[in-house]
Amino acid sequence: MALTYNWLIKRFSTQNTDNANNVVVEVHWVKAGTNANEVIGECHSSTTFNSENINSDAFIQFNDLTEETVINWIESSFDAEKAAWVEEQIQMEINQIENPPLPIEHNVGLPWQSE
Repeated sequence: MALTYNWLIKRFSTQNTDNANNVVVEVHWVKAGTNANEVIGECHSSTTFNSENINSDAFIQFNDLTEETVINWIESSFDAEKAAWVEEQIQMEINQIENPPLPIEHNVGLPWQSE
């Protein structure tokens, strides 16, 4: 069953460098997937970036960043394994919601002892 995905950028960490100010070095994000039954699963994580490898021609000032640009950075940083892991986390959460485990009975007495 195919999922519909959405991103939410939660917060940034920035660093001032010799060449630029407010360079994004970490993005905290949530990727959510919704199935046909409208059940939502989420993966919460963060992505780090190296502030030493700034391409000055492509640098975007912090106040000029868009959500689309940041999401593209995150997705571009994923290899196939990381992308699959994120989607697996989302699907596992949906599966747990749709098929919750049976409840565990705690503090059950011992059958050979009378109360």
